[in-house]
Amino acid sequence: TLQLFGSKQYIRTVVETVYNALQAPTSSTPNANQYLHLINSRNLLQTPSPSADIGVNKLIEYLQVNDFYIRCNIVKILRSLIVNGLLKELQQAILMAPMAVSHMTSVLEDHREVVRNEALLLFIELTQSNTELQKIIAFSNVFEYCFQIIGSEAHEVIVGDCLQLVMNLLHNNISNQNLFREMSCISRLAKLLQLSGSEIWFVSDSQTSIYIHTLDIINTLITGANPNIEANQEALRKSGILQLVTQLGLSKINSPRIRTSALITLGALLRDNAQSRNAFASSSVDTGTGNELALHRLLILALLST
Repeated sequence: TLQLFGSKQYIRTVVETVYNALQAPTSSTPNANQYLHLINSRNLLQTPSPSADIGVNKLIEYLQVNDFYIRCNIVKILRSLIVNGLLKELQQAILMAPMAVSHMTSVLEDHREVVRNEALLLFIELTQSNTELQKIIAFSNVFEYCFQIIGSEAHEVIVGDCLQLVMNLLHNNISNQNLFREMSCISRLAKLLQLSGSEIWFVSDSQTSIYIHTLDIINTLITGANPNIEANQEALRKSGILQLVTQLGLSKINSPRIRTSALITLGALLRDNAQSRNAFASSSVDTGTGNELALHRLLILALLST
């Protein structure tokens, strides 16, 4: 790869210089041009063509060089462009370059957590809009990358970032939702909804965020103008998620936020689905003092809340 780009030291110098050029002036530089970083950002994106030797597309190509400083600074450059108000322009530049998404998603496999975590934040920012880019990113195996990180990651904040990225890719994107189901990703959500005994009494903020993100993903799959709601409901029921959501919503968990989100999700799981309603009617929940019929527990909660 270096034969294509030159020495690592040369590339490090280039990307570090570009990164510094995109940073807003600080209080220690009062006489600096207050808008120079914005001008530089626009100049970086105004490349004549995707194959040009300058510009953001060339920097993305440099991601092929497996070097900590090069990769980390390039990801920070792309994030700086977004901070400087050029999200749409950056999205268009990425869409114009055939291999850009492939080079970028490879960073999610980087074993260096600092680089990988920066890439996660970049993808979260990039996927907040632009349906076409969302599709290309999703079909670049990003769902699999996210669940691999979730499975190996002990830090709950990073798990939450992965779930936020998944949510961005699924929101109002039927094509990505179908891909998510066909890749059997729905069943992989179940592990994230399993409630331990100690969490009934105390749930940390970061763990609460994981539950909420997961429930939001489920809601996205079974609400809105989605022609595949029934198929998604069926997949969620067969993977045991209906029962897990029932437990979260009706147990004595000491978190009104989780209970509220779980009950909303439960309603969406049961809506217009006879099989799910029958499964719910015959299910029970562990209340900490024994099992109780889910329907009976729901009525008790309704009466207590009036």
